[in-house]
Amino acid sequence: MATTVNLRKILDRKQWEMTNNLPTSTSIGTTFIPSEGPDQDVLYITSATTAYLYDPSEDAYVTLSSPALAGTFGSGVCGTYHTNGPTGTASAGSSTTITTTVTTMGSLAGYTIRITGGTGRGQERVITSNTIGTNTVFTVPTWTTAPDNTSTYLLLTGRYYVFIPHATAGSQGFKYYDVATNTWSSALTVTNAPTGAAADLAMKATPGALASMATGTATSATGTTIVTTGKTWTTNQWVNSQVRITSGTGAGQVRTITANDATSLTVATWTITPSTDSVYSIEGNDDFIYLTGNSATTFYRYSISGNSWSTLAARSVAPGSGGVSLNWVRSSTNSTWSNESAILNGRRLYSFRGGATGNLDYYDISSNTWTAIATTYQNGGSETFTTGTSYENGSNGMIYIQKDITGRFFNFDCITNTLKPWSLLPFGQGTATVGNKVFSVKYVDGGTTITFIYFAINTGANIFRCLVI
Repeated sequence: MATTVNLRKILDRKQWEMTNNLPTSTSIGTTFIPSEGPDQDVLYITSATTAYLYDPSEDAYVTLSSPALAGTFGSGVCGTYHTNGPTGTASAGSSTTITTTVTTMGSLAGYTIRITGGTGRGQERVITSNTIGTNTVFTVPTWTTAPDNTSTYLLLTGRYYVFIPHATAGSQGFKYYDVATNTWSSALTVTNAPTGAAADLAMKATPGALASMATGTATSATGTTIVTTGKTWTTNQWVNSQVRITSGTGAGQVRTITANDATSLTVATWTITPSTDSVYSIEGNDDFIYLTGNSATTFYRYSISGNSWSTLAARSVAPGSGGVSLNWVRSSTNSTWSNESAILNGRRLYSFRGGATGNLDYYDISSNTWTAIATTYQNGGSETFTTGTSYENGSNGMIYIQKDITGRFFNFDCITNTLKPWSLLPFGQGTATVGNKVFSVKYVDGGTTITFIYFAINTGANIFRCLVI
């Protein structure tokens, strides 16, 4: 039987509870990067050479191997979680297994493996068990078509990307920690990435596994399009999202959408042209990671496939030197936001400017434009955010905010552009520092989801959590 939640506002008061202390105190640059994988582990970066992984199910930390990151650790350290892990070509398969080239260090049960090409392409299964070590064999519920040595795969086991700035171009640090292999990548390119060692930065990936905004079945296709008669999409609303063929002809293919009209999507040339049995999903783009801040209007995008940086439309006003955010809003059930014909879910990155202001902008992914937002304060009032402020995505279009070092929490409703008081942590903090210190953890039981907001104090080893009522 699923957990039943009967909590009610006012009747049940929100209360903060202390969790186990951090292994080392927060300081300038220390940053939490939450995952959205089944384990919900959180990466805690404390220096260029030290990182921990927090397991919320055990309320405990493990020290990882040294990241050995370049750059100047301090203000501006940031990161993001991406669902995609190792890829490769299988050497064998059976009705319930697939043999990979991955070297794993632990159980990945609960994560997903996807067949992206070759025999069985388009299938995905939740891993039930795996061998440990080289050429890991994953066991899954029965495949519809057993994979073989032509099958290519993607493990949706996750990676944590970490960026450390530096005043000199080429000296920044940028790597990812891979969950499946328990290893750090070699240094990723920093050519054309932001420079500067003393400003706040915020980073966000947009993986497709976290946001499927629409699905359908093709009624026709060409070498560069897929068409579904009866759709009523707004022109170019899907630009820079991706379309993935989930089954049927051409299954497993993923393409970035370059244009759309009311019924068709335009992409780079298909390897296998879809047909009328092709089922597709329109999703967030696996290839892109966005970065803002640095007290500059310049806005950056990193391409994972190309290992390259580019600049996008500049912000109209530069964010400040503390309290900068970047949140991808993708899960609102509001009818306007979820309306497939004029979708807003998955299209916007919200960014508070910080710098002792309450100003807020959003970036529209499809049109490559920034828009300033006039924030409404519930029951009037005015709030500003600066160094020490942290942010976390909530459900249904909410963003949770801890202000400066006050312990005062707010939630911002992206649907109504309204900032509301949420809670107060009755525990003192030390010196305000730049770096994200808020994350969420969900308890899921059947159809019930219970969310906790976690917060590590500024300049201290205490960390607390509060149940969302």
